[in-house]
Amino acid sequence: MSEPSVRCFWAVRPPEPNLEQVGRLVRVLKRPLLDCGLKVGWVAPASYHLTLKFLGEVAEGRLGEMTAQVGARLVAAPALLTLAGLGVFPGWHRPQVVFLGATAGAEALRQLQQQLEGCLGELGYARDPRPFHPHLTLGRVRLARELPAEAQSAVQELLQRHDEPQGPPFPLAELILYESRATPQGPSYIPLFRLPLLPEPKTPAR
Repeated sequence: MSEPSVRCFWAVRPPEPNLEQVGRLVRVLKRPLLDCGLKVGWVAPASYHLTLKFLGEVAEGRLGEMTAQVGARLVAAPALLTLAGLGVFPGWHRPQVVFLGATAGAEALRQLQQQLEGCLGELGYARDPRPFHPHLTLGRVRLARELPAEAQSAVQELLQRHDEPQGPPFPLAELILYESRATPQGPSYIPLFRLPLLPEPKTPAR
């Protein structure tokens, strides 16, 4: 019998005041995007996060080794992250994902993601070949299709009109290992391990 496994990923979750503001932004976007021809399945606010590393299925017996390695090695750069700037993946011509970006502090988040990739690579987990793009997924387009030029322009103009920061800057204080469980209402994310991110200690002066 094969060992039980969990589908999991590492992520950062912004503070609740920021997420409440993101939820208000989504309510503003819903009707205008539908008018542009985009039927979006919106992510529940309880599931908002910024993924750093998706792992897929991991044997339960390896979770302890992985969390110990990450906990011993990762150090967060002292930085404040700002959520701002809306966009779509893969492009305006055929939107499939509506996302909120990260501006100030994004480089520190990239460095943290590279540290995480290195730690996990030493344990045999494959590196993601795609470049890391810090973002928070707001929704996924149902029945994605090629948009006519007029609709593309309307979607782009709408999203660029709402590029203001969503809440105050916040520190990279915690990294979370989530389990992703499939439910009839969509994926549910359960925290398995929380890692406080402490700035690298300064070398004492001699």
